[in-house]
Order: sequence, then structure tokens, then C-alpha cells
Amino acid sequence: MRRLFIKFASFVPIVLLVAAVNRSVDPARFYGTHFLDPSRDQYEGAVIDNLLAGRSQVLVGPYNERLVLEAVFRSKRPIDTLVLGSSVAKPINGDSFPGENLYNAAIYGGELEEAAAVYQLAWENGRRPKRVVLEFHGRELGGRNWDIVPELVPVMLRVRKRLGLPSDDSESIRELFTQRADRTMPDNQSTAAQFVVDQSWLHPYDKLFSPRYFQFSLRSLGNAWFDAPTVTVGSGGVAPQPEDERQVLCPDGSVLWSRKWLSHTAEQIRQLVQSDAMKPVLWNRPPLSPSHCRLFDAFITDLERSGIKVILVLVPPFPAAFDRMHDAYARAHKPCPLDECESYVRAFAKKHSIQIDGSLDPRKAGVAEDEFVDYIHMRRDALARLIARNNAAQQGPN
Repeated sequence: MRRLFIKFASFVPIVLLVAAVNRSVDPARFYGTHFLDPSRDQYEGAVIDNLLAGRSQVLVGPYNERLVLEAVFRSKRPIDTLVLGSSVAKPINGDSFPGENLYNAAIYGGELEEAAAVYQLAWENGRRPKRVVLEFHGRELGGRNWDIVPELVPVMLRVRKRLGLPSDDSESIRELFTQRADRTMPDNQSTAAQFVVDQSWLHPYDKLFSPRYFQFSLRSLGNAWFDAPTVTVGSGGVAPQPEDERQVLCPDGSVLWSRKWLSHTAEQIRQLVQSDAMKPVLWNRPPLSPSHCRLFDAFITDLERSGIKVILVLVPPFPAAFDRMHDAYARAHKPCPLDECESYVRAFAKKHSIQIDGSLDPRKAGVAEDEFVDYIHMRRDALARLIARNNAAQQGPN
């Protein structure tokens, strides 16, 4: 027995060494640190500190939104109204919901999957807001080949499990994301992405003692030692944006657009929309996807069962973009995805007595060209008016 104990004890230093290396190097950032780029941690730390202290943060570049959101949800700040969606929703702020504690948790580049994943983070941290505002701009129910923001992939898998959605969809997410990572990411990032997807119920603590993660950590250290470091200036590993392109993240999670965006005129946006460069962007609107519709149905139903009031905000594109998109689909004798998306959402909302503000049709929404900063993002005050107006779209066949 004594000999067995001695043999067991001899392995303890090795196990502790593996855990120490995996925790300190942490190439996949499971523990919120970045050994290759300390400035990235400082930047995201500053974002978190300022938000929790009620101060605004000038965004000099991208940051890990999941880390920031988790910190906000773990904090004691009250959240009555939670805003979900994409960058289109980022201007939505507390002024639209006076007397309530609002937090805008919309994700840059996000769609329906990211919205559900962000709510999952809030749910896992015990957050039960009174109201959820979900923004739609027309792509949410179309097939995207599960092109999900990488850091939210494992959260999305937990969403699907909690909502009881088909496992084959989850496997599609896992497989396609891993394939995309292998195809588009450098070796280190691709390996990290696979670890991100491959998570057990012990995550992230199981990675502390993982031999595979230990090998990945050592390889990352070796690459960092022999390769020249990337340019980092505290902005998530990229050069900072010019001052006139920097947005401001407000304490309630909403965003003030950059001076450059605000300087765009309706004529400039119209010329861009009518250029050849916009053809693939406007045409890239996938039709309704059954799997995405299932996710929408299950997600909203889950919110309702939790006693949470849901408001859907339909934000239209720039009028000329809407017209060009409609014309393109009409010439191809295909239904416009924007119309399909809105019809589906309105039918669901009518059945569930859910409020809808706005419309994906800019004329029904009552918006003007000068209320946009580009072909899809509206100005802060214009979006507030869209929400407050509860206009002709609400009075139609909802």
C-alpha cells in the first residue's frame, strides 16, 4: 500500500505541471487570458471595468464580446430589459424604455443563433429579465451554414440541448464550424476552435489536466518563441482604428456610431447601393430554413413560458437597397427573403400575441433615407423613433 502511494505521489508533480501550463498558457482562452497578447486582456478588462462602473468606452477595435457579456451578467447590475440581435440593434438604449434598467447585449455580426446564445449566458448566470427585445433585419431565419461567431458555438450547442432541438442540427453546427475553422483559420486558431466545440459538462476544468490541451499549449509556446509577434496595441490583436471610425460603447451596452458613419449622406449610401460592389451583398439573402424557424419558435416559446415579455423589432434596410433587392428577386422569379421572413414572424407573433415594432419594408416602417448611416444601420435617434412609433406595420395584418 505504501509503495502504491509513493508511485501515485510521484505523478502528482507531473499532473500539477500540466495543469499549471494549461492554465497559464491557455491558447484557447478558456480562462479569459491571452498569453500571446496581454494587451488584449487589458483592453477587454478596461471595457468590462468601465461598463460596470457606469462609464463609456471608446472602441479602438474588436473585442471578445462573450467575455464582456459574461462579466456583465455575473455582476449585480439590474437588468429589466435585455436587447438581443446584431450590430443593427446596437443603438437601442435606455431612452426607449424609460424607468427600466436596460442592457443592450446585441452582438456584432450576430443573427438569431447569437441572440439565443447570449440569452443562454444570461440564463446560466441566473438572469431573468422582464422583457427581451429581439431585433430582426431579415437574415435571421435563412440558412447560414451555421456560420456562428466562434466564441459562441459551444453556447449555441447548449441552447439547442436545453430547448430540446434536433441533435442532427447540433451535429451540423459542430461539423461545419470545425470544417470552416480548418479551412479558414491558421493552425493555432483552428486547433483552438476544435477545443472550443469539443466541450464536456466539466468544461473548462477538464482542459487543465488534458494531455491534448497540454500539447497544444506547448506548441503555442513554441510558435510564440520562434515566430514574430503580431502587431498589437490593445485592440484585440489588430492595429487600432482611426479616430473618426471609432464607436463608443455606452454603459447600457448601446453604441454611438463613429463620426465617419454619421457623416455618410443619403446620396452617398444610394450611390453605394446602386454600384456593382453591392450586388453580391444584396443578393446574399438565404430563403427560410426549417432548422432556423425551429430555433426561433423554440426560443421565443421558452421566453414566454418563463414569463418574459417579448418585443420584436423589425429594422428595414436603406430604401434603395430594399428596392434593388426586390427587383433582383422579381427578375429571378423568386420570393424576396425579406418578405418571407416578415410573413413568418408576423404569423408567429399574431398567434402568440407578441408586439412587433417596425417592418422590413422601409415604406411600411415609415423610415426615410436620411435616417441611415449605411445600407442597413440606422441612426440612434431614428431607431428610437422606429421603436416608439409602433407604426403602420403594427396596424397591418399582425
